[in-house]
Amino acid sequence: MPRVRFGQVHVFNSLYTAGGDSACIEVGVSCNIRSENNVFQGVSAAVDSSHSNGASIIQSIGNQGSRTNMGGAAFTPPYGYTPDTTASVAAAVMAAAGPK
Repeated sequence: MPRVRFGQVHVFNSLYTAGGDSACIEVGVSCNIRSENNVFQGVSAAVDSSHSNGASIIQSIGNQGSRTNMGGAAFTPPYGYTPDTTASVAAAVMAAAGPK
């Protein structure tokens, strides 16, 4: 549950289910967040931008349960990756989470 200030953060293929928390992703001062193919289920707020400023960016791409965008396009990651589809995120995270 990142709270980002002054950085570039790529959040993808995450499952958020913590309904009691204030927000899943917090947009802080001068941050640049690319939120991609995440799933937000039963949360009170997917994104909190109350700590942002005019230089803050969040771009939601392919998310389920949150389409928050502010400040224009987010950065392009300097690495290759292939995100899972949002339809498969919850099952993939639950299968790999917890003790084995």
